[in-house]
Amino acid sequence: MRREPPAKILAIQLKNLGDAMMMIPALNAIRDHWPACALHVLVTEEAVPLLQHLPGLARVWHLRRVHGEARIRQTWPLISALRAERFDRLVDFSSSDRSAILSRLCGAPERLGAIYSGGFPGRRFCYTRRVAPAPLDQHESRRLINVLSAWGVAPPRESKIEIRTDPAQDAFAAQILPADTILCHMGGGKPKKQWPVRHWATLHRIAADAGLRLAFTTGWNARERAPPYCRKCRTSAPFWLS
Repeated sequence: MRREPPAKILAIQLKNLGDAMMMIPALNAIRDHWPACALHVLVTEEAVPLLQHLPGLARVWHLRRVHGEARIRQTWPLISALRAERFDRLVDFSSSDRSAILSRLCGAPERLGAIYSGGFPGRRFCYTRRVAPAPLDQHESRRLINVLSAWGVAPPRESKIEIRTDPAQDAFAAQILPADTILCHMGGGKPKKQWPVRHWATLHRIAADAGLRLAFTTGWNARERAPPYCRKCRTSAPFWLS
């Protein structure tokens, strides 16, 4: 007997900004497979601007995340609102302890997650189906799409990662960022995720030789804004935003 297509799906990604971006091709794959489905996403508060203007999303929900803290009492209003949506299916691309518990509490009868070692023992019971992750040598966006293979969802027609900006900010952006400029974000949540300065300098030289214009940005924490990280890059590129 053929199953009815889901009317409403929630996709969860509670990791960092880059992880939210890597999820975009997987969201496109869901829309390609079930074009009539109302697709919702739940991300961290800071990731909302990356997704809220993407076409095809019914709603972008956000969770205020504090590292090392998981407060159910403060999160319960969000959980109650998500339960009221009565999602048919849920896919958790994070598959962390926190997102697994949220997945279970959201009330979707079908919950899909990836199999990762470690974590609290009850994590595996938070999902109705789990998928072994794809090999680490694959691009992260392809690894997230692989999770959807349990639902028979094929990779999207286009695997590019596209971010739609807020149209209300276009005029302001044009004032501070010259046209045809490639924006390079040097920041990272952890030092191990930051590219060495010499790599950025090399990239700038290659781009300049190719006639490309680069602008560099960084984060707001003290580590990312402290010298020599910023000062070296200020002298190696014609534009700097912070």
